Amino acid sequence: MLLLIVAASLLQGWSRGASRSAGRLFGFLMDG
Repeated sequence: MLLLIVAASLLQGWSRGASRSAGRLFGFLMDG
């Protein structure tokens, strides 16, 4: 059960980081 909670928090953090980097890349492309 604890492993499931840890995996869920890791996945949430990864998706948040991925969306942030994707947004930065999109902004860079729009500027260019």
